[in-house]
Amino acid sequence: MTQVFDEKGDVHPITVLQAGPCVITQLKTAARDGYDAAQIGLVEFVKASRMTKAQNGHLKKSEAPPVKVIKEVDVEAATDGAAEAKAGDRVLVDIFTDAKFVDVIGTSKGRGVCRRGKEAQVRRRSQVARAHVQVQGSIGASSFPSRVFPGQRMPGHFGTDQVTVRNLAHSRHRCGRESADG
Repeated sequence: MTQVFDEKGDVHPITVLQAGPCVITQLKTAARDGYDAAQIGLVEFVKASRMTKAQNGHLKKSEAPPVKVIKEVDVEAATDGAAEAKAGDRVLVDIFTDAKFVDVIGTSKGRGVCRRGKEAQVRRRSQVARAHVQVQGSIGASSFPSRVFPGQRMPGHFGTDQVTVRNLAHSRHRCGRESADG
């Protein structure tokens, strides 16, 4: 997080994102694969010896450098007059020039194993009886139904989930350093 000032002198909080450098490793078409998509790989320092022979062979087809992460994104079929992307093309931050809003997908912060109340976002009782705050309590009936219902709020692993934040305002981008301010 950082902040920028606009023309009037008002301060706005922004998040700086680095987008790329990425390379298209494979194009999937509706005729061959049944849907239109592009496989995009993040180019970071990765030794070719650290990749499997299958991954190296896959990247050799598109003459792409070794990539750290490969993701698949939907693309629209090329219309007449539109430039067709091909395997091996670089994807840089300048694709955000026309975007006013972007969706950001990331991984939430891991919190390990949490108590029942924190994981299920349950309000805690009054702090008068402190000994009873962290007690789980009863989780199900005895003879009928003789089981615990699915979805019962219990302690467990919390965090490290995929989180999507939609419609973040895109303010500007800088192509020189291959990062975006959004």
